Amino acid sequence: IGQDDVAVTGVTVSPATATITAGQKLQLSVAVATTGFANKGVMWAVDSTSEGKGISINADGVLSVPTGVASATKITVAAKVAKLAWHEQHHLAHVKIALSK
Repeated sequence: IGQDDVAVTGVTVSPATATITAGQKLQLSVAVATTGFANKGVMWAVDSTSEGKGISINADGVLSVPTGVASATKITVAAKVAKLAWHEQHHLAHVKIALSK
């Protein structure tokens, strides 16, 4: 396998959609499809609005929503292949999380 044969072909986050209640945690997982021996490590992030409300996701994909966050809050979680730019869409996956009342 040459250098040109090593590539990321897709990133998928599971579950694709979810609902969580404030004060709970949600485990997300990611699958990185590659050719060759490409790096399958990922970095997780939540959108800046959610982050400002104390919503976070750790390196293992555990989303934490503190108590008191309004149920109308929409959370977007992103997973990207480590060491690649956020704008490289084929190396990036998003999932929408809704808050239940």
